[in-house]
Amino acid sequence: MTTLYILDQYEKVIGVMDNRLQDGLHYFDDLLTTKLEYGYMDFAFSVRLDHSQMINIQKEHHIVVPDEDGKKLLFRIKTVKQDIKNNRLNVWCEGSASTDLLSAVVRPFKLSSTSAENALNVVLSNTDWKLGQIDYLGIKDVDFTDYTNAFSSVQEIASLFNGELEYEVIFDGLKVSKKIVHLLTRRGQDTKKLFQFNLDIAGIEVIEDTKQLFTAIIPVGKKGNGEPLTLTGYTPSFIEGGFEKQADWIGSKEAFKMYHLNGRHRFYYWKDEKAQSQAELYRNGLAMLKKISRSNDTHNMEVVLLERVTGLEAHKVRLGDTVRMDKPSGLLEARVNTWVRSLTDRKKSNVSLVT
Repeated sequence: MTTLYILDQYEKVIGVMDNRLQDGLHYFDDLLTTKLEYGYMDFAFSVRLDHSQMINIQKEHHIVVPDEDGKKLLFRIKTVKQDIKNNRLNVWCEGSASTDLLSAVVRPFKLSSTSAENALNVVLSNTDWKLGQIDYLGIKDVDFTDYTNAFSSVQEIASLFNGELEYEVIFDGLKVSKKIVHLLTRRGQDTKKLFQFNLDIAGIEVIEDTKQLFTAIIPVGKKGNGEPLTLTGYTPSFIEGGFEKQADWIGSKEAFKMYHLNGRHRFYYWKDEKAQSQAELYRNGLAMLKKISRSNDTHNMEVVLLERVTGLEAHKVRLGDTVRMDKPSGLLEARVNTWVRSLTDRKKSNVSLVT
């Protein structure tokens, strides 16, 4: 059973929730949600309304929750609902980085040919969050022309450098001593863990979504003089297989075969706020086309996390892992992009896979 620490608004410990303590504050109906997108996480739980230590559960207080590998996650209580009829307090918390970084102003700045590490250092300079593992993700021009906040800025930098965010804190049992932002090339491992019906898949929902699908893109940037920057007249030195460059647009040949409209491309007009040259506009446009030229298929699985039941490393699953699923049509390889799990009930686990 997992011990959770309750911290006040100054991030000092004022109590614990531990279901092993006979007279302690017990938590139940808990769900810890983590997502690949921007390192999102939230935590929901309930406690008895008539418990003497319930007074520690207040809005803007914090909860420290350890993940499966011992890393400490910091949450801020945002919603507290009293269910008097059922004698329970229902609590919802968001990752503390959200409020912390949303409250920090980032003024306009520009960095030419810089790294993600340098850019993050700038936007986090007036916050309590420090850099952790920052993988090398190349060199980019970073240009923030308007006032914004550190939360949005961190996300924009992650998108620009195609990295994946992760937040954690260093906690000594009494207080939070350090808050850390990681930017990784790729979270999780290529485990090839196999999910199987009648073993660890309790249920599955498949969602096939083409609402935002296009087969070609027209990227448009802005020149230094304010005029539009397009691909007209530009010839790439190399065109990746399966794609074509025509006039001012880039097309996906495979997507066109599958999703064309009576022989016509599905065009997407896209404003590129970062490109400084036609070559960069082409690279950015191609990267965006790769994202929008495929069906957004999601497999939501209700699963039994056998690692927690058997302790076997072969059944280990983590956010970002590349896994396999045994379907009647054959094996499907996909990534875990959402992981929902209960700390108190091993049967309440859910993963979403994206191909």
